[in-house]
Amino acid sequence: MLQRLAVKDYILIDELDIDFSDGFNVLTGETGAGKSIILGALRLALGARNTGDVVRVGAEKAKIQALFDCDGEQKIFSREIFANGRSVMKIDDEIVNLNSAQTLGAELLSIHGQNDQQQLLDSSGQRQILDSFLDNKALMTLEQVAALYKQIKELKKELAENKLSPEEIAREIDMIDFQIAEIDNAELTEEDDNIENEFRRIQKLKNYSEQIYATYCLIDGDDNEYSVTRLLNNISRNLASLSEIGSDYEKAQTQTDDISYQLSEIGAMLEHSLENINSNAEEIIRIEKRLDVVSLLKKKYGKTVDEIITYRLSLDTKRENLAKSADSKAALHDNLQALEKEYQEQSEALSKSRAIAAKTLKNKLTESLKELNFNDVAIEIELEKIMGQHLSGNDKIDILIALNKGQKLTDLKTAASGGEISRIMLAIKSIIADKTAMQTLIFDEIDSGISGFTASVVADKLYALSRYHQVICISHLSQVALMADRHFKIEKDDNGKNTISNIYALNTVERAVEISRIIGGLQSDKELISQAEKLLQGAKKRKEQGLSLKVACTSSKACHSEGFSP
Repeated sequence: MLQRLAVKDYILIDELDIDFSDGFNVLTGETGAGKSIILGALRLALGARNTGDVVRVGAEKAKIQALFDCDGEQKIFSREIFANGRSVMKIDDEIVNLNSAQTLGAELLSIHGQNDQQQLLDSSGQRQILDSFLDNKALMTLEQVAALYKQIKELKKELAENKLSPEEIAREIDMIDFQIAEIDNAELTEEDDNIENEFRRIQKLKNYSEQIYATYCLIDGDDNEYSVTRLLNNISRNLASLSEIGSDYEKAQTQTDDISYQLSEIGAMLEHSLENINSNAEEIIRIEKRLDVVSLLKKKYGKTVDEIITYRLSLDTKRENLAKSADSKAALHDNLQALEKEYQEQSEALSKSRAIAAKTLKNKLTESLKELNFNDVAIEIELEKIMGQHLSGNDKIDILIALNKGQKLTDLKTAASGGEISRIMLAIKSIIADKTAMQTLIFDEIDSGISGFTASVVADKLYALSRYHQVICISHLSQVALMADRHFKIEKDDNGKNTISNIYALNTVERAVEISRIIGGLQSDKELISQAEKLLQGAKKRKEQGLSLKVACTSSKACHSEGFSP
């Protein structure tokens, strides 16, 4: 049970400390006094996500603590929310994430507010209500269905990402095999990176061969009678014949022979170059062919030999993955079919269990609604099959209801008003609480939209529920407040600087004054206060006798204000 709620610097709350009792706790107060603020603080203490600015103006942080008694063991939920939005969640001084706090909190306490009524009108909400009546075996089936759904979803995602068909995979492997063979057959080496430079050198030498030959012919061409060498030889002979005339001619002959010798060496060098060019013709052809091969590979697979080799190694991995993919895709398809078959079997078993649970829910809900003054209620729970796979199975749940004789069964949205929805939700919460042994139930204006004798019946139901569970109820009805084991008043005060919300437990005298206010009178209306005191005495007697609440009302003013039936 929830023993204590301590709140500090939260919205309009400066500091408050509420000690709840077991049994029936009722919180009342004027509209806007801060009833919803207190409930919001409790939600945050149990791990709800903060969606607004909740730190009181001027404070650094808000702090909320909730103390629970769990079968003799205390659990303290603590939440600090700082002005910058950061928060710290703790359970028993140990920092935990919000999901962990929410999970544990849901086992200790159930909060019903206006939003939960919308859940009741939704098919998924009605399915959750029905599933709370499944036995343990069926709940395990529900877990298996959810697990199978997640596996199927993951497999389908994996198959969708593996878009290649078996034919496409085969074509990809053939292409890779061709590329592997093309690169391997080239037998690339590091020297192939210089093949272009080698080709340019030889090409340049080849381009200059004609100039070399022409120069050689000018110097010492066998077929050139006007070659420089022949001309120099003729000059040398003529100068030799003139040497008898004087030594100058002899000297000139010697110089001419030296020039002729130097030119002969140059000619020999040129002749050797020509021989090299002619003897390397096959090498030039080989280099040209090698260059064609290397250039083609660089165009396809990389700018350097290293890049081509790296790409070649990647082809092995790619081919292996594709081969595995073909096998894996077939295995995935087989696995998917097996999972879908198992899902179908488990889903059908779940549907059968839900059909059995629907009968139990129908009977218990009918009984509980009759206790809430729906004497002629009729209920049917329909299970409609839906196609495909879903997290919660293949059942769409519709609770159909007729609240009065002669009415046609229809969905809750059509059949019930706001006040009737509140009573239906109370009936559902009460039977679920009995089944799950939930320790604490909190109702936020569950009595909205009702009055008169119906309000008395609802109060009686809440009180009866509090005999087996701790019930905390935020209410605006005097009939509910009358039945409280502990009555709290929430009010808004002005301390001169700020508006703050306070809460305090009421004694018997204060309860009479508060109940007279709820009925519609002023706090100084002695007649209504006296009437409230009598109503409290009557409620106390009925609680002690264990009787249902049927308030005797003698004050016409009170009766007309609240709709009491004498």
